[in-house]
Amino acid sequence: MASTQRGQRVKVMRAVFGGLSLLCLAGWLFTRTAGAAAATEATDAATVRAQGYASTVAREARLEGDRLVILPRSFDDAIRNAVSGDPTVARVRAWDPAGSLVVSTDPQDRPGRGAGADLRAALRGGSDATVAQATFTPLSGDGTATDTLIQTFVPLSLRAGDRPAGVVEVDFVRARIVSSWWEWLSISLAAAAAIFAALFVVAMTRETAPATVPLKKVEPPVTVAPEIRHDFRAATRGGDHGWVVPSSDSPPPPTSVAELEAATARIAELEKALERAADENEQVRSQAASKDQDIERLRQETTERVAALEEQMKAEDPEVEALRAKLAQAESRAAEAESLLSTAHEQLAAAHTQVGDTRVVETDDGDAARDDVPTEPAVELEPAAEPEPTDPTDLIAVLEARVAEAEARALHAKEEAMQLSPEASDLRMRLARTAARKKMGSVG
Repeated sequence: MASTQRGQRVKVMRAVFGGLSLLCLAGWLFTRTAGAAAATEATDAATVRAQGYASTVAREARLEGDRLVILPRSFDDAIRNAVSGDPTVARVRAWDPAGSLVVSTDPQDRPGRGAGADLRAALRGGSDATVAQATFTPLSGDGTATDTLIQTFVPLSLRAGDRPAGVVEVDFVRARIVSSWWEWLSISLAAAAAIFAALFVVAMTRETAPATVPLKKVEPPVTVAPEIRHDFRAATRGGDHGWVVPSSDSPPPPTSVAELEAATARIAELEKALERAADENEQVRSQAASKDQDIERLRQETTERVAALEEQMKAEDPEVEALRAKLAQAESRAAEAESLLSTAHEQLAAAHTQVGDTRVVETDDGDAARDDVPTEPAVELEPAAEPEPTDPTDLIAVLEARVAEAEARALHAKEEAMQLSPEASDLRMRLARTAARKKMGSVG
């Protein structure tokens, strides 16, 4: 009976330790999957921020032939201003297409040395990220530090549509953008799973140990007849007899039915908990796969949107340039017509003066003015140039409106010049006749 109870306890221990080890293993798998997903999201966010910092570097870069040139002082000032609110940035570097270092915020780096990472993906216009242990000088300049960095590589584009003129490397401190809580939890669950698995193995060993112990010869117990005594009190109360058997001092045989039922119920609970853990692990895996698909879809949509915008800009650039050229021509024609109109005004005033015509004409505001007094054409003040809109569609509309306005000004000036030309011709004829009469009078 004692061996049966011991065997039941060993079975219960085996079920408990086995179930706990499986639960810890399932939790470890879940934390590993969730931690990997969190690290991927943090790396993608760091790559997006690195693209913004690359645009800052592009404003400080220029090409001298095929050589990329960036002034270290202006580069350092621009980077410090850009990343002043981002404590996760460890350092920023710029590489030329040949893989040589151009400039870096780390004073330990020497320009001209080769790149230790693969830059081909960034030179093709994409982005790349790696994790490496490195020693660097922080942007704060407080000595050197050694830490795990997420190194992101993004293309350096000086003009839209051109091939990358280089690569910008932005290194982020991994511990500052990826939470270490997942790693510690994963290590703890792995250690717990190992401990419970070892206890499970020990329980299995203890169960099989009695089979290896040699059997000992056990002598059968000596049975002693129970002592019979006479009960005088029972005899005097009128009983049939007064002989009784004394009660035995040995304990009654133990019953293990309740313990067996409790162990069976506990095993059933552990099996249900194990099934629930397996279902949760499968759900986590499906959610992680779905999130990876969503991230990939967003990347594709972003790439397609950027390509569409670049194609739109390429298609609208010739139209904008043509409108600017047309506007310049219309402005030139308007200026020439206004110059002709001013010359016609001057000639008409000079003719009136020579003829001596003192006609009174009505001005636009209703006041009388002498026609023999030359009046200068009113100079229209050009309105202050408004800033051009950044949207290509709005820019095209503004340029078309300016072209129409310049053409209208040119047409108006030509019409006024054509109206003034006959009057000036008439005054010239009158001046010629007057001069002829004076000449004939002097001869007579």
